[in-house]
Amino acid sequence: MHLEGLPNIRCFSSGDIVEWPSLENVVVTHCPNLKKFGLGKINQSQLKSTIMEKDIDTNVPYLFELSDEFSTIIEYNIGDNEELDKTIDNLKPSHFTNLLFFRAKNCNEKLIKFLSILIKRSRKLEIINIKQCKTLQYLFDISHLTFKTNEDEDGDEDGKYFIKIKELNLKDLYHLTNIWNKDPIGVFGFKNLQMINIKNCPSLEILFTHSVAKKLCQIKELKLEECAKLDEVVDHGQDDKPTIVKFPTLSKVEFKSLSKLIHFYLHHLEFPSLKTLIIEKCPQMEKFTTGFVTANASSIIDEKCFSELNELKLDSCDKLVCVVSSKTLQELRNLKKLIVTHCKSMEMVFNIHDKIFHSTELLQHLDELILTDLPNLTNIINKEIGMFYQNLQILQVIRCKSLNWLPMSSNLTNLKISNCESLEKIMIINKEEGTRGLTTFSHLKVVSLENLTNLSIVFPSTSKFPSLETLKIENCPTLKTFVEEFNKFEDIPESTTSNHFFPNSLSLDKLKVLYVINQDVEKLWHNSCPSKSFCKLEILSLSNNNKLLSAMSCSMIIRFNKLEKLTLDKCELLTEVFNFEGDKPNDNIQEMLPQLRTLALSNLSNLTCIWNREPKVSFSPNLVSLYIVHCDSLKSLFSLSSANNLGNLKLLKLCNCGKIQVVISNDKDKYDSIIFPKMKCLILKDLPELVSFYRQSRTFDWPNLQTVRVNNIPNMKTFSSGNLSTPLLKSVHITFVKKLWLGNLNETISYIHNNAGTKFLILYT
Repeated sequence: MHLEGLPNIRCFSSGDIVEWPSLENVVVTHCPNLKKFGLGKINQSQLKSTIMEKDIDTNVPYLFELSDEFSTIIEYNIGDNEELDKTIDNLKPSHFTNLLFFRAKNCNEKLIKFLSILIKRSRKLEIINIKQCKTLQYLFDISHLTFKTNEDEDGDEDGKYFIKIKELNLKDLYHLTNIWNKDPIGVFGFKNLQMINIKNCPSLEILFTHSVAKKLCQIKELKLEECAKLDEVVDHGQDDKPTIVKFPTLSKVEFKSLSKLIHFYLHHLEFPSLKTLIIEKCPQMEKFTTGFVTANASSIIDEKCFSELNELKLDSCDKLVCVVSSKTLQELRNLKKLIVTHCKSMEMVFNIHDKIFHSTELLQHLDELILTDLPNLTNIINKEIGMFYQNLQILQVIRCKSLNWLPMSSNLTNLKISNCESLEKIMIINKEEGTRGLTTFSHLKVVSLENLTNLSIVFPSTSKFPSLETLKIENCPTLKTFVEEFNKFEDIPESTTSNHFFPNSLSLDKLKVLYVINQDVEKLWHNSCPSKSFCKLEILSLSNNNKLLSAMSCSMIIRFNKLEKLTLDKCELLTEVFNFEGDKPNDNIQEMLPQLRTLALSNLSNLTCIWNREPKVSFSPNLVSLYIVHCDSLKSLFSLSSANNLGNLKLLKLCNCGKIQVVISNDKDKYDSIIFPKMKCLILKDLPELVSFYRQSRTFDWPNLQTVRVNNIPNMKTFSSGNLSTPLLKSVHITFVKKLWLGNLNETISYIHNNAGTKFLILYT
């Protein structure tokens, strides 16, 4: 560079900073008016020679801005006011000209000044993140900026600043009322903005004017959360003239905890690319747009909108009455997931205005529908349509107390209905017939029906469940049978005469988990049900039953080779768990319930025995945990011979059984010793009649017993009559904090009996 005899030159360029990254030789003479940094920016390490006139009070660092890290930096974070002040005070013209990402937090109003600087120089900036700047009322001061005069194809000025911005994230800006201090049209460029995420800005009143909204042609994601004063997303201002706003690329919208939000925009909106819409805790919302997520069920959605919508979630929107109000419901052809929860005014999910043929296919891609806590919901759809969401896989309807009928697909994999007091009818959608009748639920794996007081029939006769693995029926008093079944000779429902909950014709070959709770059924299943039915059952739980006399007959027990856990609770008439009456010898059976690991019996007031006849083969050889609680008619648990089959038992808990006298009763078999080789924990509590664990003189061997807890066993003078080996036992727990040990278990139990009422300290000998 050679500049000579230029008395009026002040700078090389009046516009952008000129960069000379390869400049090696500089000659500047007779240029007295050059200003600071007037010649642009250089890399000082490249310079080889400089010639400057001595009478010119200048040098290289004055005339040229030397490159530093802020000239090339692409990502910058400011963490507090001190750092911000330092940055502003040391600012050079080339700083932040290559900035792509800017983040700031914990800053005061000086941030506005810094952002104003970035507006003019950071032409490449793409992402702005600002959070926890608690005093800012706005971010961008554009009052001093010139407007671009050329107009775009819509007739509006296209901004010249921040034209590369793609993402704007604002969080915890408590006093922010506006993003700009005046209308940014003609100043800011919005055409590349793709994502806006604003959270916890409780003073924000205006987000977009309709003129700004029209510029957001590339916006893809809009998230607003905890903005308490925001009542509309696009501000219509003083003009009530209908103006269409279109978001051609917007694919995801999330509104959460916007307590005053009434609508997105007062007038018409179009979302041709919207795929995900989530609205949560917006109690004042009256509509998202016309006919869609609305408090006015008579309005009609635009048929051009929401054709790409894939997921819709609504939660705690108290004024909404209808999700979709449509002429034909053909708009939502791509909807896959719909969740509506805690909307107390919701009356209908789909409201169709025009006449629809029964065979019309609607919502064929919907595979998940969840409705929860909708107290005023009466219908999912206002018309009976045979081909309605027939590919639905997950259906959950919970606490919809006014719902009286429910359409259900035969392609379901998961069905859960609970606390719907008015539900009387379920209409099965069958691909082949479109009506209730012969139906195969080929993919159904989970069924849960709870607290359905008026539902008497769920599944039609001859239903098939080739994949059903988990079934829970709880408190459905009018549901007397799992499927409706008709007499072969008379057109009379079998449910009117049968006392079996599972009809004889029903096969549940894959069932692994079964819960029947608060259902007064006398018998669960026929002894002659299909041979493979229930053979894969792993968990069985029966509770709150006032008619059941026994849980299993011998013919059913032999099916349960995979049963791992059996729970019986509050079955008032149950006298025995296993019924071996009529047991016919079968040489092919070597053991029963071989995989049973947990047996829990509680609140069985009439239970007198676990089985009414001693089993002839090994029974539950892998039982690990045995719980017996509140069984007041039980006098003993099992015989000596049965006890010796429990080689894997690790935990025995026996509590609140008022009549039990011994744990193990005597029988004709003679054993010199009783061994519980894996027993680790024994709990005996509130057993007023218990005299001994075993009365006869036998050797007890407990090589792994480590924990014994006893409380309120006043008649137990000694643990057992014979020799007792417990090498790992070092104490007996009287309470959770008090322990006692007198060298062996018999001596300790005897001491407790003889000193009843004494407040024991921790005692060891």
